[in-house]
Amino acid sequence: KEAFRRQNVEKRKCFNCGKVGHLKKDCRHLKREQSANKANIRKDNNESQGALEQEFCFITSTAENGYWCIDSGCTRHMSSFRECIEEFENIEPIDIYLADDTVVTATGKGIVKLTLENGCIGKLTDVLYVPDLGQSLFSVSKATSLGWKVAFENESCSLSFKGKVLLKAKKSGNLYLFRSNYKETANKESGKETIQLWHHRLGHVSNEKIKQLANNDLLSINTCEKDVLCESCVKGKTTRKPFPKKSDSMTKEVLELVHSDVCGPMQTNTVSGRRYFVTFIDYYSRYTETYLLFNKSEAFEMFIEYKNKVEKSTGKQIKVFRSDNGTEYTCKRFEEYFVKNGIVHQYTAPYTPQQNGVAERKNRTLVEMARSMLFCAQMNKNFWGEAIVTATYIQNSCPNKALNGKTPYELWFEKRPSLKHMRVFGCEAFVHVPDEKRRKWDPKAIKCIFLGYESNVKAFRLLQLGTNKVIISRDVVFNENSIFKQTDFEKIFELKSKSYGETNSIDLSHEKSEIEYEEQKSIKTVGVSEPVINISDKRRSQRVNKGKPPERYGNLVSYGKLAESAYTASEPSSWKEAIVCNHSEMWIEAAKEEIDSLLKNETWELCELPKGKEVIGCKWVFKVKEDEKGNIKRYKARLVAKGYTQKYGIDFEETFAPVAKFTTIRTLLTIAAMMDLEIKQMGVKTAFLYGEMQEEAYMEQPEGFVIPGKEHLVCKLRKSIYGLKQAPRMWNSTIHKFFIKNGFKQCQSDWCLYVQTVEKVLFVLIYVDDLIIASSNTQAIEKLKNDMSKIFSMTDLGELNYFLGIEIIRIREKKSILLSQKRYIMRLLKRFHMQESKPAITPIEFGYKFQEKSEEKSQNEKIPYREIVGSLMYAMVCTRRDIAASVGILSRYMNNFTHSHFKAAKRVLRYLNGTRDFALMLKPENEALIGYSDADWGGNTDDRKSTSGYLFQLGGSSLSWNSKKQQTVALSSTEAEYMALSTATQ
Repeated sequence: KEAFRRQNVEKRKCFNCGKVGHLKKDCRHLKREQSANKANIRKDNNESQGALEQEFCFITSTAENGYWCIDSGCTRHMSSFRECIEEFENIEPIDIYLADDTVVTATGKGIVKLTLENGCIGKLTDVLYVPDLGQSLFSVSKATSLGWKVAFENESCSLSFKGKVLLKAKKSGNLYLFRSNYKETANKESGKETIQLWHHRLGHVSNEKIKQLANNDLLSINTCEKDVLCESCVKGKTTRKPFPKKSDSMTKEVLELVHSDVCGPMQTNTVSGRRYFVTFIDYYSRYTETYLLFNKSEAFEMFIEYKNKVEKSTGKQIKVFRSDNGTEYTCKRFEEYFVKNGIVHQYTAPYTPQQNGVAERKNRTLVEMARSMLFCAQMNKNFWGEAIVTATYIQNSCPNKALNGKTPYELWFEKRPSLKHMRVFGCEAFVHVPDEKRRKWDPKAIKCIFLGYESNVKAFRLLQLGTNKVIISRDVVFNENSIFKQTDFEKIFELKSKSYGETNSIDLSHEKSEIEYEEQKSIKTVGVSEPVINISDKRRSQRVNKGKPPERYGNLVSYGKLAESAYTASEPSSWKEAIVCNHSEMWIEAAKEEIDSLLKNETWELCELPKGKEVIGCKWVFKVKEDEKGNIKRYKARLVAKGYTQKYGIDFEETFAPVAKFTTIRTLLTIAAMMDLEIKQMGVKTAFLYGEMQEEAYMEQPEGFVIPGKEHLVCKLRKSIYGLKQAPRMWNSTIHKFFIKNGFKQCQSDWCLYVQTVEKVLFVLIYVDDLIIASSNTQAIEKLKNDMSKIFSMTDLGELNYFLGIEIIRIREKKSILLSQKRYIMRLLKRFHMQESKPAITPIEFGYKFQEKSEEKSQNEKIPYREIVGSLMYAMVCTRRDIAASVGILSRYMNNFTHSHFKAAKRVLRYLNGTRDFALMLKPENEALIGYSDADWGGNTDDRKSTSGYLFQLGGSSLSWNSKKQQTVALSSTEAEYMALSTATQ
């Protein structure tokens, strides 16, 4: 039987290896595979070892490089991969006895680095190099002798040291393996997000907070990195050692206690002119809101805004409000509001700012962060407003010691914040340009500076260099390794030194009062200036030194004025100034567009000047065009003829041309609101060039575009051009013919209003080259746009948002329109240095008495009385009916004003300072047109003439108003009111 079995086996094939001559159960390959996946117990055979150094290893399988096997029977760490061993040194051969009785030899030893679970790099010392071992073994006995703890579980094995798990191995077959990952970590080290990178991204918060975020699994970084000294933090945050402080306030929910403090005035204004900021901190969550102020008196309005916002978002109400004893908090408005709303107002004791330490410390933290961010980015100080906004945003998402490591965001919104979108303040960024806003071959991205995070939408705030335009976009590519350095910013303000035959100097005395930049409004911002201010010192003088600076500061003052002028995109007054200013490329490009347009319209032809004819000069006029938010839309250059040299009967005859009345504008908008009409806006490019010349006129070649070799020739005008006395009339005649031809009728009460009633009513209002189109028929509007574009070069401005310096805000669901001149008033206050003035309750003092002979006539012509009254008059005519009487009275003394009149004019400015947020609401409740008329009797003490006043409203919306002194003396109050009624009906 045995012989038969052997003979039969020799003919059969093994089902394991496929060879003939044995069965699967006897296959040597199968036994070898089984032994590779289990630890074998070696038989004792120590008799022959003698005095030789020897080690033991009970695992005989092989593994690929990078994997380590945990061996409980191995007496030393050992590896067969030489490239993993550092600080290698040769040693006397050591025999290693394996479980299968084979012997291999260790020829060297060194250090092996492993990547631990926490991201740190660990070292295994005294690791033997065994070339024939075929794998890397981690000795359990060696580890436990050094204080490690090894815990084997069903599917894993963990190795810990001092309670922290540093290595984890997964079960593979019957073995426990882990990867070292060190080489991969080292190869990726240059592209890894480090603590230092996140230190910059998070506005220079402490490294402890960053590590805390990593421990909370919000960041993936190596927390074992060594701290790197940040020079920007040293410059921005170094302080004295703090006094110990302990708060006894205990709250259980948000808004139970709110701290607040005002910081300022700052020595450096923000870009928009603000000098203060106020913070509101919820004590329970430490969630902070920061608001930027022009002056401290705005703290009340900001508190109302804060209260409405947080109470609606949380569903809770503010119970206790804690502040210092500043006059901004102790005013009557605050006290009455607190009593009315049941809010307890807690004051700090005199000279005890520690009682409001939460707000005091928060202000210091924000200022220090903003300063460090500006230092690191090497940005100009006038960007501190954006830095504070970003600092507030970051602080709300960072751990707070008072919250046991939690973030204010987490307690306020009851969810963990996301930090994935955080980027380094001031770094280089590239913003995608939508297809609708670029041409085919234009670049698809523009370079900008990263300023922070937009609060109302999930997007970034970026500053486009050259235009000073703030862009809100989510499609951004960041280069955090590159930030704009100081030299890059100086290029924005530097003058190009070119020679044009005359001096290159620019008159710095004409400062531009309008800022071409505006911080985000949803989170009001705060600024910091140098030198460092003491946050806790709030009771300081608000007087500003307006005197002439010492001569030793002359160069700095000039540079400062130039920088301000450059940043606000000042408008050059001449061609020579335009080609050497900081925005010269844009002005030159705008001039080229103007010349191209003139040549395209065949505005002139070159010829020699006929005998007996006089040539008219020309000049360039430069203007910055803005949108409703004050951002720069484009740079515009206009070639203007010097029409003041024209002579009547030779170069021109009739010149009258109508413009739309503001009463008509308000009436049209009121009707549009009442009827829910679509309101669009369009502009005509180079409108005056469409008028055909009736007279023979010659003009000089434009400066900068004189044709070489033809300098002696002049331009014979074939069409009208801006600056000519007859140009407005000729343009108005051209556009009038167009509308009459297309079925419009001209309104007899205002010749600039045209109406078409084919199917539905279509209104068109013209103000020189700006058009307002209103109708419920969108197809009719589009048809009109297309018809005009076929004849004129048009600009479609979309929805009506900004017109003649008036911001137009439409609330369609309420059928109302708001007309606001806030930005105009702010520029007006800054122009006359009244932005920090104390607001007045009324525009004119009660019981005023102005007399021409009560004081000596002012001889100081430098007092800008006429300029103030003229500027106030524009606001009064457009939207501010509440100052009509005051402006009417002040305008009577334009040629005989005194210091008392000047004081009264400044009072109107102070009144506007306190009411600059007021807007004229057009919300007709019905179709009733109601007029009001009244008069005083003999109110003018100089001549005893009376003052008439009237107001007309359509459905409660004010359309027209006036306050004017009567021409004759009324003998009775009835006669005065009769004359006022007569004025109103006119």
